[in-house]
Amino acid sequence: MLNTLSAMLLFANAHSPIVAGSALPCVHDTISSIALHSTHIRPISASMANVTAPKTMANFWPIETPISVQVCNATVQYTHLGWNDTINTFVHLPVSVDWNVRLLGTGGSGWATGQIAGLVLPATKGFVSVATDGGHSTSPLAPAADWVLAAKVNINWNLLNDFASVALDDAAILGKEAVAAFYGSRSNKIYFFKAV
Repeated sequence: MLNTLSAMLLFANAHSPIVAGSALPCVHDTISSIALHSTHIRPISASMANVTAPKTMANFWPIETPISVQVCNATVQYTHLGWNDTINTFVHLPVSVDWNVRLLGTGGSGWATGQIAGLVLPATKGFVSVATDGGHSTSPLAPAADWVLAAKVNINWNLLNDFASVALDDAAILGKEAVAAFYGSRSNKIYFFKAV
C-alpha cells in the first residue's frame, strides 16, 4: 500500500499540470452547472479557504513540515429523489499550487463514509480531493443506530445504501463535475483511498 501511494505521489506531476491561479473564480456560479442523475442539488457553496496539512496525517503519508495551500472549498448538498436523505459532498480544488490533473477520493472508517480532514493533505500535493458524509455524521465513532434504523426497528435501506456505496459513487461523479467546471478540463487519473 505504501509503495503504491509513494509511486502515485512521485509521479503526480508527470502529466501537464494546471498552473496555479489559472482556474475560474471560486464562486457559486462557477460550479453551479454540475448535475447528478436522479437527485435534487441544493444551492452549491464555494469559497476560498486556506488549509494546512498537519505534520503527519496518518502512517500512509510521509512525515513532512506542515504545508498551507489555498483551495476552492466547494460543498454540494443533495438528496436522491424519493429517498428522504440529505448528503453533503466536499471538494477541495487546489488554487495556490499546480493541480496535477488528478482527483483523489477519500473515504472514512468505522461508520463514517468520509472525513473532511482527509481532504487537506492530498490538496497540498496538487490533487483535487473529494469526500462525502454519506448522509450522516463524519465521525467514525458516531452510533449507526441514529441513521441506519427507521423508526428504531427497521433498517433504513436507502441510508444504508448511501453509506455503503451510493454516496461514494456520487462523490466521484460530483468531484469530476466540479473539476470540469472549475478548471475547464477533466482529470487524467482518478484514485480512491479509504482510511483503515
